[in-house]
Amino acid sequence: MKKSKIILAVFLAAVMCLGTAGCSIRKTALTQDGFRKAAEEEGMTVVSADDLYSDGIFTAASYATAKNGWRVLFLSVDSVADAKSYFDELVRFLESKATGISNWQKTNMITWSSYSQNSGGNYSFVERVRDTILYIEPAPSDSCKAEIKAFLKKIGY
Repeated sequence: MKKSKIILAVFLAAVMCLGTAGCSIRKTALTQDGFRKAAEEEGMTVVSADDLYSDGIFTAASYATAKNGWRVLFLSVDSVADAKSYFDELVRFLESKATGISNWQKTNMITWSSYSQNSGGNYSFVERVRDTILYIEPAPSDSCKAEIKAFLKKIGY
């Protein structure tokens, strides 16, 4: 009986320790220059979108287009609260455009949130890290998803 209590206590301590470590995963927000550099290293064409996002909550914006056509938007926002609000708006937009058989995954952590969706043969992704947002416009899943995921891994999103 005493041995089983010790084993149970060790097991619960390990679960709590691993659970706490998993919940404290932190991501570092990318800068606009960091985004531009990473995209250019991948052979993407990068253009400033500051003029499109010059009013309101945005402090910097860039678009990058991959060789096979998928596009990613990087936004820097005034505050974490504004970034959270805009992230939620983008998620609602993607959900409203879902067609056919769709599946999605949403993650909310302390400093970041992400949402990915497969819908109508297209893959979309949006992630907020602190006061930045990265939005992958819907792109054909079959031809682009692996490349998109490799880019996201490279930039730490």
